[in-house]
Amino acid sequence: MKKGTIGYAADFDTAHRQLVASGTHPLKAARRLRCLSQGALAQATGVSLRTIVCIEQGQCFPQPATQRLLCGYFSLDVYQLGLV
Repeated sequence: MKKGTIGYAADFDTAHRQLVASGTHPLKAARRLRCLSQGALAQATGVSLRTIVCIEQGQCFPQPATQRLLCGYFSLDVYQLGLV
């Protein structure tokens, strides 16, 4: 397992909730907990880097197709990722 990654779903959920409660955008929190850069997430999901940045800064909401890609990648719903 990569150093710094969360090993168990419960650990991820707890850490994710804590980051979101501290003001971190839910998508950014999920990305950081998986030790991914914005570029790595863009490459892994096929979502543009510009879109990832826009979402994490709260400047836009993604189209349904983008929501599905991100939700599928993280196995989280649109609410957990702050996509609606």
